[in-house]
Amino acid sequence: MDKNILKSGLFAPFEVSRLVISGLPQKAVEFRWVTYKSQQSRAIIIPYAQICCGVDFGFNFRTFVIKRLILKDLSLTDKLIEFLRVQLDHSDISSLKELSLHSVDFSSSNSLTLHRLLAIVGKYIEIFEVKMSGIYEISKTGEFQLDQSKGMRPDSVTDAHVAQLNVATLRRVVIDGVRFVNPRRGAVLQVGNDSLLRFIAHKNFPTLLLDRCNVTTNMVCDYTEVRWEYLAKF
Repeated sequence: MDKNILKSGLFAPFEVSRLVISGLPQKAVEFRWVTYKSQQSRAIIIPYAQICCGVDFGFNFRTFVIKRLILKDLSLTDKLIEFLRVQLDHSDISSLKELSLHSVDFSSSNSLTLHRLLAIVGKYIEIFEVKMSGIYEISKTGEFQLDQSKGMRPDSVTDAHVAQLNVATLRRVVIDGVRFVNPRRGAVLQVGNDSLLRFIAHKNFPTLLLDRCNVTTNMVCDYTEVRWEYLAKF
């Protein structure tokens, strides 16, 4: 559906407090949209075969104004990301505050997979999370989280990915519970000092939780010192 039709007022915008995309055991993916104001949620289940074929669900997404995007319990693939990009192109994501990946399997992805997703949402989000804690928490503020994610490689999340985020508005970056596809002692993600130096250069100091990342102790000390010196001025 052409976005100009939506702007014409024929279809009222529908605020989605969070869009949760979850993997299901029967080779399908659930898209659930939740609205905080009405305390209601709705969902559609899409077989993975339709995702691979690139079916367009614009009739569902054309009125969405999405605030938070959460991917959990699924395999991150190029097909899934391309499908998601098509659907998000129908939606208003200018108010998107958060991208969270919870218990996501990276083993079928490469470094470009996450790049493709961040290419369309990175400039908006304030919270970026990639987490594997086993506990699913809904954040009320703007962050990026990556939590309890398995099948990762050193280039699954890198400084180049962090550079796609809007450094002026970023408030929180969480990379926690990292599990590598080939576990070995000393394995780390290629997220390191460059990201922290970028934050310092732009005088923006998001809260950071960086597990298995290539950040040095000296850099953490410098970042913390500069952060407190900057905040003390206000």
